[in-house]
Amino acid sequence: MKKLWLLPVLHVFFACSAFFSGYIIIVSKNLVDPLLPYISDGGAYPPESGVFGQLLNIAALFLGIIVYIRYQQLEIFYNYNNTEELWKKFNIALLILGWISSFGMSLVANFQEFSITIMHVIGAMLAFFSAVVYVWGNIFLTITKKPTLTPKWLIILRILLSIISLIFLVFHLLTQWSFVFVPKDSNGLYPTRPQFHKYEQYPRDSPFYTRHLITTFSEWILVLSLEAHFLTYSFDLKDFMANFISVEYRGTTTDSNDRFDIRTNKIIRRQSDIFNSNVLGNV
Repeated sequence: MKKLWLLPVLHVFFACSAFFSGYIIIVSKNLVDPLLPYISDGGAYPPESGVFGQLLNIAALFLGIIVYIRYQQLEIFYNYNNTEELWKKFNIALLILGWISSFGMSLVANFQEFSITIMHVIGAMLAFFSAVVYVWGNIFLTITKKPTLTPKWLIILRILLSIISLIFLVFHLLTQWSFVFVPKDSNGLYPTRPQFHKYEQYPRDSPFYTRHLITTFSEWILVLSLEAHFLTYSFDLKDFMANFISVEYRGTTTDSNDRFDIRTNKIIRRQSDIFNSNVLGNV
């Protein structure tokens, strides 16, 4: 495959298609407030869950391929430049983290937030945490290894995107699992958090509205900044090629038990026939 740079583009396309298609469907059906639902709300119930899940599964597949190609890319480049061995273990660790993130993304796609909530949450945490550590690990490897595979301007861009991802991951978790940004009542106590059977929505005068908005906003910025980071790998892959599958026909011919080598368009005779012809020729 010559155009490896298309793989990150395809991943980002399918991932963003999953996020925004789900959002458009549930907003158009007046199921949630346009400002601003969780990303997973767009894949909570059918029919949008089918669209969301299918697109996100494809994105997860491409992500798994990308992190493997990235692993091979770094190994080939630095082996060629005769660098030390320690970085190889680090590169393998990054590969595993990338695959964990891809697996987490597939869990989010296949286990909706209101069907099997615990699996959905586990998938989201695996995807978020592994992806953030993965992108920072790639930045560290890019900065510390010589010669550099990535130009300085791209390293700076990735650092900025990774800082954004890290900041909004912290904000998302902080607001999701605590009462920060929730004002206390006149008695100095936090109000009771309402329970929802479906989508989590608060009226604008609710004490939880600001907290909810910051949580969902942080999730969207976190995910989109990670996708922007993955998209930048297209630049690194423009000078690399890969052979994914090599097919060779080694079946028998129609009229005999001879074998046919498709590479040379020649019949490979059976060993017994070759032996017999040699023996007869010497008699």
